[in-house]
Amino acid sequence: MSTIVETATADPQGWFASLARQAGFDPQQLRLPYWTAKAILVVLLPLAIAEFFPLGWLSLVMIALVAFLIPDFWLMNRRGRRKVRILQSLSSFLDLLVSLLTSGLDIEEAFRRAGIRGLPAGHPLADEVRLVSDEIAAGKDRSAAFAGLAARTAIPDLHALASALELGSRLGFPVAEILSTQAEIQREKRVERGRKRIDRAVILALFPVLLCGLPILFMVVVLPIILEVLKTVDLVKFLFG
Repeated sequence: MSTIVETATADPQGWFASLARQAGFDPQQLRLPYWTAKAILVVLLPLAIAEFFPLGWLSLVMIALVAFLIPDFWLMNRRGRRKVRILQSLSSFLDLLVSLLTSGLDIEEAFRRAGIRGLPAGHPLADEVRLVSDEIAAGKDRSAAFAGLAARTAIPDLHALASALELGSRLGFPVAEILSTQAEIQREKRVERGRKRIDRAVILALFPVLLCGLPILFMVVVLPIILEVLKTVDLVKFLFG
């Protein structure tokens, strides 16, 4: 199954079409496997579980409902990972795009070359860039093509980029300056995301340290104090008992 739309198409409509496209699939190609997987999971998963565990009909209905949603969860997980990959490469892509523009290329050619030379084959952003280039080459308005890119990926940063390009084209601002500003914003956001990941990693690393350290702390610090208190209580009972 192809994971990109090979021709310039209209933006996906409907929840399934949007989810499939944001996950990197052509909704038309994915529709049949998607509903087939749902039907198979709804029937087979409850039957397989009932074979090993005696469950009531209500439990089997709940399992069937979860099975029905498994393809959606898989698509949402893939969409999330795809968004992360696009965001990680966005600032470097914009830097390359600005360099190509300042070298004298127009926006369409610079966009196409940045997608080919600045991103590995099969990268989700490279696929989206190629689709935008094909749409513009087919005669689609540049602003509409960039807006379609933002809508297909559902990434707020690309929405902001599309809005900035549209506003800049209306007001006559140089495209290179707009993209340079957006690249700087993306660099700052990437640094901030890196700091947040480090903070989360530190917090997660504290849990095993605490789990291992608390018993040792109890044995070394708390337990001797408790034993001393018990000895003191026994001594008081002996003297005044």
